[in-house]
Amino acid sequence: YIGDVKDLDSLMEIKERIDCIFHFAAMKHVDVCNNNINEAIKTNITGTQNILNFQKINMVEKVIFTSTDKAFRPLNLYGKTKSVSESLVLQNQNNVVCRYGNVFGSRGSVIYKFLETLKNEKKVYITNKSMTRYYIRKESAANFVIDSMSKNGLQIPEMQSTDIITLAKAAAKFLKIKSYDIEIIGNRGDEKLIKEL
Repeated sequence: YIGDVKDLDSLMEIKERIDCIFHFAAMKHVDVCNNNINEAIKTNITGTQNILNFQKINMVEKVIFTSTDKAFRPLNLYGKTKSVSESLVLQNQNNVVCRYGNVFGSRGSVIYKFLETLKNEKKVYITNKSMTRYYIRKESAANFVIDSMSKNGLQIPEMQSTDIITLAKAAAKFLKIKSYDIEIIGNRGDEKLIKEL
Protein backbone atom coordinates (compact mmCIF):
# COMPACT_ATOMS: atom_id res chain seq x y z
CA TYR A 1 0.00 0.00 0.00
CA ILE A 2 1.08 3.57 -0.67
CA GLY A 3 -0.16 5.94 1.98
CA ASP A 4 0.82 8.82 4.17
CA VAL A 5 1.33 8.58 7.93
CA LYS A 6 -0.01 12.13 8.20
CA ASP A 7 -3.36 10.83 6.89
CA LEU A 8 -5.06 8.32 9.21
CA ASP A 9 -7.73 7.58 6.58
CA SER A 10 -5.06 6.32 4.16
CA LEU A 11 -3.71 4.03 6.89
CA MET A 12 -7.18 2.72 7.62
CA GLU A 13 -7.48 1.46 4.03
CA ILE A 14 -5.19 -1.41 5.06
CA LYS A 15 -7.54 -4.26 5.93
CA GLU A 16 -5.24 -7.25 6.46
CA ARG A 17 -4.46 -8.56 9.93
CA ILE A 18 -1.18 -7.00 11.09
CA ASP A 19 0.84 -8.29 14.04
CA CYS A 20 3.67 -5.78 14.06
CA ILE A 21 4.35 -2.34 12.58
CA PHE A 22 7.86 -1.09 11.89
CA HIS A 23 7.52 2.69 11.98
CA PHE A 24 10.36 4.29 10.02
CA ALA A 25 8.50 7.23 8.45
CA ALA A 26 10.06 10.54 9.50
CA MET A 27 11.66 13.77 8.42
CA LYS A 28 15.14 12.86 9.58
CA HIS A 29 17.52 15.76 9.05
CA VAL A 30 18.08 18.68 11.42
CA ASP A 31 18.28 21.32 8.67
CA VAL A 32 15.25 19.98 6.78
CA CYS A 33 13.15 20.00 9.98
CA ASN A 34 14.32 23.49 10.96
CA ASN A 35 13.32 24.80 7.53
CA ASN A 36 9.97 22.96 7.42
CA ILE A 37 8.64 23.20 10.98
CA ASN A 38 4.99 22.37 10.28
CA GLU A 39 5.82 19.42 8.05
CA ALA A 40 8.32 18.08 10.60
CA ILE A 41 5.70 18.20 13.35
CA LYS A 42 2.97 16.70 11.14
CA THR A 43 5.19 13.89 9.87
CA ASN A 44 7.11 13.04 13.02
CA ILE A 45 4.47 13.60 15.72
CA THR A 46 1.06 13.49 14.03
CA GLY A 47 2.26 10.64 11.81
CA THR A 48 3.36 8.66 14.86
CA GLN A 49 0.04 9.32 16.62
CA ASN A 50 -1.79 8.10 13.49
CA ILE A 51 0.26 4.88 13.53
CA LEU A 52 -0.65 4.41 17.19
CA ASN A 53 -4.33 5.11 16.48
CA PHE A 54 -4.20 2.51 13.72
CA GLN A 55 -2.53 0.10 16.16
CA LYS A 56 -5.32 0.56 18.72
CA ILE A 57 -8.22 0.38 16.26
CA ASN A 58 -6.83 -2.73 14.55
CA MET A 59 -5.48 -4.39 17.71
CA VAL A 60 -1.93 -4.58 16.36
CA GLU A 61 0.24 -6.21 19.02
CA LYS A 62 3.40 -4.14 18.65
CA VAL A 63 4.83 -0.99 17.08
CA ILE A 64 8.59 -0.80 16.63
CA PHE A 65 9.65 2.83 16.31
CA THR A 66 13.09 3.91 15.17
CA SER A 67 14.48 6.97 16.91
CA THR A 68 17.71 8.91 17.30
CA ASP A 69 20.24 9.95 19.90
CA LYS A 70 19.03 13.49 19.17
CA ALA A 71 15.80 12.63 21.06
CA PHE A 72 17.67 12.54 24.39
CA ARG A 73 17.77 16.05 25.92
CA PRO A 74 16.96 17.49 22.47
CA LEU A 75 18.36 20.81 21.28
CA ASN A 76 16.77 20.96 17.83
CA LEU A 77 13.31 20.50 16.32
CA TYR A 78 14.15 17.10 14.85
CA GLY A 79 15.24 15.79 18.25
CA LYS A 80 12.22 17.33 19.97
CA THR A 81 9.74 15.75 17.55
CA LYS A 82 11.40 12.36 17.97
CA SER A 83 11.41 12.75 21.76
CA VAL A 84 7.66 13.45 21.78
CA SER A 85 7.10 10.50 19.44
CA GLU A 86 9.11 8.21 21.72
CA SER A 87 6.86 9.19 24.63
CA LEU A 88 3.73 8.49 22.58
CA VAL A 89 4.98 5.07 21.43
CA LEU A 90 6.01 4.00 24.93
CA GLN A 91 2.52 4.63 26.34
CA ASN A 92 1.76 1.11 25.08
CA GLN A 93 3.86 -1.34 27.14
CA ASN A 94 4.19 -3.77 24.22
CA ASN A 95 5.82 -1.20 21.96
CA VAL A 96 9.51 -0.69 21.33
CA VAL A 97 11.62 2.41 20.71
CA CYS A 98 14.94 1.66 18.99
CA ARG A 99 17.22 4.64 19.66
CA TYR A 100 20.57 4.73 17.91
CA GLY A 101 23.10 7.14 16.46
CA ASN A 102 24.46 7.83 12.98
CA VAL A 103 24.14 4.94 10.54
CA PHE A 104 27.09 4.42 8.23
CA GLY A 105 25.83 4.35 4.67
CA SER A 106 22.55 6.14 5.37
CA ARG A 107 21.48 9.17 3.37
CA GLY A 108 22.86 12.38 4.86
CA SER A 109 25.59 10.66 6.88
CA VAL A 110 28.52 12.98 7.59
CA ILE A 111 30.90 10.40 6.13
CA TYR A 112 29.45 11.08 2.67
CA LYS A 113 29.96 14.82 3.12
CA PHE A 114 33.58 14.18 4.09
CA LEU A 115 34.15 11.91 1.09
CA GLU A 116 32.60 14.45 -1.27
CA THR A 117 34.59 17.47 -0.07
CA LEU A 118 37.80 15.44 0.12
CA LYS A 119 37.35 14.33 -3.50
CA ASN A 120 36.37 17.74 -4.84
CA GLU A 121 38.24 20.19 -2.62
CA LYS A 122 40.84 18.16 -0.67
CA LYS A 123 39.20 19.64 2.39
CA VAL A 124 37.01 18.62 5.35
CA TYR A 125 34.62 21.04 7.06
CA ILE A 126 34.19 20.40 10.79
CA THR A 127 32.14 22.37 13.29
CA ASN A 128 34.32 21.51 16.29
CA LYS A 129 37.37 19.23 16.68
CA SER A 130 36.10 17.92 20.03
CA MET A 131 32.76 16.76 18.63
CA THR A 132 31.93 13.07 19.08
CA ARG A 133 29.22 10.94 17.51
CA TYR A 134 27.87 7.42 17.92
CA TYR A 135 28.02 5.24 14.82
CA ILE A 136 26.48 1.95 13.80
CA ARG A 137 26.75 -0.03 10.55
CA LYS A 138 23.62 -0.43 8.41
CA GLU A 139 23.60 -4.20 8.88
CA SER A 140 23.95 -3.86 12.66
CA ALA A 141 21.15 -1.28 12.80
CA ALA A 142 18.85 -3.52 10.74
CA ASN A 143 19.58 -6.56 12.91
CA PHE A 144 19.05 -4.49 16.06
CA VAL A 145 15.61 -3.39 14.88
CA ILE A 146 14.61 -6.94 13.89
CA ASP A 147 15.87 -8.34 17.23
CA SER A 148 13.75 -5.76 19.05
CA MET A 149 10.58 -7.59 17.93
CA SER A 150 10.95 -9.85 20.97
CA LYS A 151 11.43 -6.92 23.39
CA ASN A 152 9.57 -3.86 24.63
CA GLY A 153 10.38 -0.40 25.97
CA LEU A 154 13.40 1.70 25.07
CA GLN A 155 16.22 -0.25 23.39
CA ILE A 156 19.70 1.15 22.71
CA PRO A 157 22.36 -0.90 20.92
CA GLU A 158 26.06 -0.96 21.71
CA MET A 159 27.73 1.58 19.44
CA GLN A 160 31.15 3.05 18.91
CA SER A 161 31.70 6.66 19.91
CA THR A 162 34.08 8.39 17.52
CA ASP A 163 35.47 11.89 17.50
CA ILE A 164 34.87 13.74 14.26
CA ILE A 165 38.58 14.20 13.45
CA THR A 166 39.16 10.43 13.54
CA LEU A 167 36.23 9.99 11.18
CA ALA A 168 37.63 12.59 8.78
CA LYS A 169 41.02 10.84 8.83
CA ALA A 170 39.33 7.52 8.07
CA ALA A 171 37.54 9.07 5.07
CA ALA A 172 40.83 10.48 3.75
CA LYS A 173 42.55 7.12 4.25
CA PHE A 174 39.71 5.36 2.40
CA LEU A 175 40.24 7.71 -0.58
CA LYS A 176 44.05 7.39 -0.25
CA ILE A 177 44.35 11.16 0.14
CA LYS A 178 47.41 12.03 2.20
CA SER A 179 47.26 15.81 2.09
CA TYR A 180 44.08 17.75 2.87
CA ASP A 181 42.91 20.74 4.89
CA ILE A 182 40.59 20.74 7.87
CA GLU A 183 38.48 23.89 8.15
CA ILE A 184 36.71 24.60 11.45
CA ILE A 185 33.40 26.31 10.69
CA GLY A 186 32.09 26.61 14.27
CA ASN A 187 29.28 24.98 16.21
CA ARG A 188 25.72 25.31 15.04
CA GLY A 189 23.43 26.35 17.87
CA ASP A 190 21.29 23.25 17.66
CA GLU A 191 23.89 20.50 17.90
CA LYS A 192 25.63 18.90 20.85
CA LEU A 193 29.38 18.65 21.25
CA ILE A 194 29.15 15.28 22.98
CA LYS A 195 26.25 13.03 22.01
CA GLU A 196 24.32 11.25 24.75
CA LEU A 197 22.05 8.22 24.55
